[in-house]
Amino acid sequence: MRQLLQISKNELQSLDCYFNLGIPAKYGTEKRRRINKRLANFHEEIDSRAPDYAEAFLGDEKSEINHHRLGYCWSPSKCVIVAPALDEQIYTLYDTPSPREDSFSYLGIPIKPGGFIDVSALVHDNTTNAKKSMDQIATIGVNAKGFNHLLSIRFYVQLIRSQMEYGLAISTSSLTHLKKLEACQTECIRRIFGGSRRSSTEVMLHLVQQPSMTDRARILQTEFLIHSLQLPDDTLLQRLLPHIKTSASLSTWYKLTANPLWKDCFPVLDVLDRPIFNKLKPQFLEDSYEALCAGPNSKLISTCRPDMIEIPFCICQWQILNLVKSFAVALDGSLVVYPALA
Repeated sequence: MRQLLQISKNELQSLDCYFNLGIPAKYGTEKRRRINKRLANFHEEIDSRAPDYAEAFLGDEKSEINHHRLGYCWSPSKCVIVAPALDEQIYTLYDTPSPREDSFSYLGIPIKPGGFIDVSALVHDNTTNAKKSMDQIATIGVNAKGFNHLLSIRFYVQLIRSQMEYGLAISTSSLTHLKKLEACQTECIRRIFGGSRRSSTEVMLHLVQQPSMTDRARILQTEFLIHSLQLPDDTLLQRLLPHIKTSASLSTWYKLTANPLWKDCFPVLDVLDRPIFNKLKPQFLEDSYEALCAGPNSKLISTCRPDMIEIPFCICQWQILNLVKSFAVALDGSLVVYPALA
């Protein structure tokens, strides 16, 4: 906290040149610069408050005094304490006891004590929501007897897989988490192709040019790492990078760099752009396919075409008519389908 406050104070000090030079003011047709005393006084007042922030957050009473002085306050009903199980202290805000929770959700991502992402809860929520959505779209033709497989896969990628991918870019997923995601994708692909419980989906995914969830997680994490290095210099993450990039920090950012795709991108970071990354990504998927063919139980996948070719797809006329004539209405979170009249 003190480091973040010091960074904020340094940002305010960097504006000294702006307040000393003043802002442009118009007098008739001439332009001249003068010092804006109101902004200068405001800058000095904020700069003088910066050391008080560190002290204000050390105790509850000082925090309340600081809130009243600045003219705002927190809502106790919307605050929650996420503390370890061994911490039995009772926390209050404005003399109101704050509720304790094992975790809380911020933008749909569960946070556990210590400020870390609860990956197990995240994967569980993502897979549960994906299965519910799959049940809904299966009633409008995304199944083995409905639309053709390529069109159903497009629906799956846009509506279902995107739910399973939420939050994976900033999470360090273990092998157990990836297996749960793979199992959810396997169940959805089997429903689209009409496979049995024991049918392998490796060939199905290869035929429709879709990677495994493990490869998707690595691609998303690599894109996040590249994007974090290209942020403007005045962003908070960019200023924290010198600290979280080191192995001693044990940060999530550093753990994400164990990604094999990131290791392929690291030598060309200085010239890396979207076209270059789009060339490295297919090579990464081809290497993953070759590793899959060399693994056990690879008789079926090894007989497939090795080249990654984009297959065009078309929609039959009867499928277009059924898609136009049938419509779905969402009621209380459930999907009610009204079939087309004959």
